[in-house]
Amino acid sequence: MTGDFCIFGNQERLGSDREMNYVAEKDGNVVGVSGFAPGKYDWSSILWLNWLYVDPGHQRQGIGSALMEFTLDRIRSLGVRKVYLDTDSD
Repeated sequence: MTGDFCIFGNQERLGSDREMNYVAEKDGNVVGVSGFAPGKYDWSSILWLNWLYVDPGHQRQGIGSALMEFTLDRIRSLGVRKVYLDTDSD
């Protein structure tokens, strides 16, 4: 639990510790998501941060920052030292 929202993952569904998605939930509603996965190249020391989204009605409440820190902590725990991120305005 972080503030008045909680973050949880779905490793059981994906079956891999190198590909994870996380959800921020508040009052029973999904308000944000984040996730990482291996890239298209076989670089065991690099992961891609492939999701980071917070519902516009829940932005500016620390949810995005908490999701980012939570996700990066999990990546660090795998011994990964580099994370790539692409951005898009859509």
